[in-house]
Amino acid sequence: MNPCQREITWSGGTHTFNLNNPRVLKVLNGDPDAPKMMRTRNGIFELAPLRGQYGDTPAACLRRFEEGVYSIPDVERVLLYGLWGGGMKFADADALIEQFVRGQPVAANAVVAFEVITRLFVGEEYGNASA
Repeated sequence: MNPCQREITWSGGTHTFNLNNPRVLKVLNGDPDAPKMMRTRNGIFELAPLRGQYGDTPAACLRRFEEGVYSIPDVERVLLYGLWGGGMKFADADALIEQFVRGQPVAANAVVAFEVITRLFVGEEYGNASA
């Protein structure tokens, strides 16, 4: 098992999240060879790095979570990319995000997203998130 991978009970099931998947890392790093779009059940999703305050790197996104200045797109993308990197089909991951994240209160999902992105940096040594 990848040390950055994490199984989390969330949205009515146990799901594997992993931002340290090669295809996800290409997107996060803005690699020109990374896919630009993915099909979802409702259309097309544009893949992009985690843009926001401090920059668009994973470290900048982690800092936003640590300082409590994360955005709704930060929460959605970290969870979406984490599910995709954990082995879920992109369309299925997007459907979960649509059902359990978009349009829902942000705080509970932000705690899970913080745990997922922290795993990218410190692996399984990390305990539970508290955001």
